Amino acid sequence: MDDQPTPTSAVEAEIASLEVQLSRVDTKAAFLFGFTGVSIIGGSALVNSLDLRPLGSTMALVSILPLVASAVFLVLAVRPVLGKSVSESSGFPHYAVLPFDDLAQAVEESRDPRARCLYLANLSRLAVTKFRRIRVAVDLILTGIGLSVLSCLVIASFG
Repeated sequence: MDDQPTPTSAVEAEIASLEVQLSRVDTKAAFLFGFTGVSIIGGSALVNSLDLRPLGSTMALVSILPLVASAVFLVLAVRPVLGKSVSESSGFPHYAVLPFDDLAQAVEESRDPRARCLYLANLSRLAVTKFRRIRVAVDLILTGIGLSVLSCLVIASFG
């Protein structure tokens, strides 16, 4: 007897793995969003509470801009995708618009190996989009941190 997984079980294993990864990336995005929010609020409060010269104030405010941009990318990363192309393919958005009589047939068809492969492909595209947005957000956070350090040096040197 051959112990090789069937194509169907291999697809199901990939789907399960991808769903776990998507869950983890949403948790990471939530953590990063919290960090970014605290950094924006804390940085803004600090800038407003100090009596800075225009150069120091401008540098500090500029260092906050990449953090605001990263927050936007993080929100986009966790934003639900409920567009027309998704609702036409599978899952609850598709089932929500089906007449009751067609629902059982659609659920049954979604178990077809070709439909599961299509679902895996759609899920993979969603994951790549999420990971790219989070990667950009992390790059922006790092830029904001670098600019914050530079701002601190400018403020310490010139006020």
